[in-house]
Amino acid sequence: MSIQRRTPVILNVYDLSTFNNFAHSIGMGAYHTGIEINGTEYSFGGHDLEGTGVFEIDPRTAPQCRFRESVRLGETTLTRTEILRVVSDLQLEFQGRNYHVLSRNCNTFTNVLAKRLLGKGIPSYVNRLASFGKPFSCFMPSTGASNTPYVPPTQTTQPRIYSAPSSIPVSTTRRTGELSAEERERRDKMFHAASSRLSSNSAPYA
Repeated sequence: MSIQRRTPVILNVYDLSTFNNFAHSIGMGAYHTGIEINGTEYSFGGHDLEGTGVFEIDPRTAPQCRFRESVRLGETTLTRTEILRVVSDLQLEFQGRNYHVLSRNCNTFTNVLAKRLLGKGIPSYVNRLASFGKPFSCFMPSTGASNTPYVPPTQTTQPRIYSAPSSIPVSTTRRTGELSAEERERRDKMFHAASSRLSSNSAPYA
C-alpha cells in the first residue's frame, strides 16, 4: 500500500505600507502575498506586455515590501506534476495587462491558487482593504491610476516566469475549462516569449 504524499501550501504575507502597523490588529491592511510550495513562491503582477503576469521567486524575498509572516494554509495531495499544471493553467488566466490593484491583484491570484490546491482560500484579512474599494484606495500602493499596480522603485531579485515543461501529460478527458493540446502548445509558446521579454524588466507587485 503506497503512502500518499502531502505537500505543505504556505501563504507568505508582506506589508506594503506602514499603515499596516495599525491596521493589522483590526483585520485590515495593504498586503502583497505569494503562495510557497515545493520551495518556490508564486505570485501575480501587472505589466503592459502581452503574456502572463504570474511569476516565481525564492520564498520570502519579494523586494520593496516587508515580509510579515508565513501562514500554513494546509497540505495538498496533488503530485508535483499536477501542482505545476495548476500553476501553468493560472498563467493563462492571469494576464499582466488584466491586473487591477483592487479587483484583480496578487491576493486575487493567491486566493484562486489556494482554492485549486486545497479547496479553500486565503485568510480574508489579506484582501479586505481592496474589497472595500475606492474609499480606501489611498492606502493601496499604486502609481496613480486605480488599475496600475504598485511598481517597486528598484528590483533586487529578477523574477522567473514559469512555463510548464512539455513532459507534463495532457489529459485525454477534457473537463470544463480545461485546455486542449493545441491550446496548451500555443500557451507555452506565449509563456516562453513573455519570459524572454520580462527578464530585463522589473516585476510589479500588488
